[in-house]
Amino acid sequence: MEEKEITNQETPEQTNTQRFATSIPRETPEKKEKKSCDTKKKCCVCKSIFYIIIVLAIAGLYFLHFYDKGGKKPTQSFVSTGTPGNGEILYVDLDSISEHYELMKILTTDIEQEIQRQTAIFDNKEKAFQKKYNQFQQNYQAGILTEIQIQNAQQQLQEEYQAIMAERERVLTDLDNRQATALAQVMDSLSVVSAKVNAERYGASYVLGYKAGTQILYGDPTKNITDEVLEELNKHYKK
Repeated sequence: MEEKEITNQETPEQTNTQRFATSIPRETPEKKEKKSCDTKKKCCVCKSIFYIIIVLAIAGLYFLHFYDKGGKKPTQSFVSTGTPGNGEILYVDLDSISEHYELMKILTTDIEQEIQRQTAIFDNKEKAFQKKYNQFQQNYQAGILTEIQIQNAQQQLQEEYQAIMAERERVLTDLDNRQATALAQVMDSLSVVSAKVNAERYGASYVLGYKAGTQILYGDPTKNITDEVLEELNKHYKK
């Protein structure tokens, strides 16, 4: 039997496989650490968006309060149908709300636990995929695969990798939606209770959200109604 001459020229199968191998990104420790950090940071998104919305609301209230003092008048006057306030401005400390509002704790803990659970799930899926890919490489280098087997393995691995990435994107989107829902729930509760406390006890014109480092540089402690708002917010969570 004649021995076939072995050359260094790449076969079409080798070229296709090498192209496929380079098309699937390998997970480096740096990338895994970055993905883990990015995922963990999502638990802070709800609080960050909460602060941003409050800051924008504060800016809007200041504009409405001082607009007519600058010599400019709106083209249409605003007619209030409620009871006029006494001109006082109260505030709620948002850091205290975030730290002590039981609903915020519950929602934040729930999202953090889900992030940890999903991180573990995708770590296992990626490890399983990497194991399959490494086995394919070993079989190919050993020359035990036919051309059809190589093509089928390439297609299967590519489809599996794309499915993992699509599922990861879906899960992250679901977490984003959950955070948005949690934010809306917290904002609704805070707005309703702040208005209730003010109407029953103070009759102020505005109740602002205060956070250190934002537009409000100083808050008079006598105008701080955070404890009263928190007491109302947490009534339903007391055992």
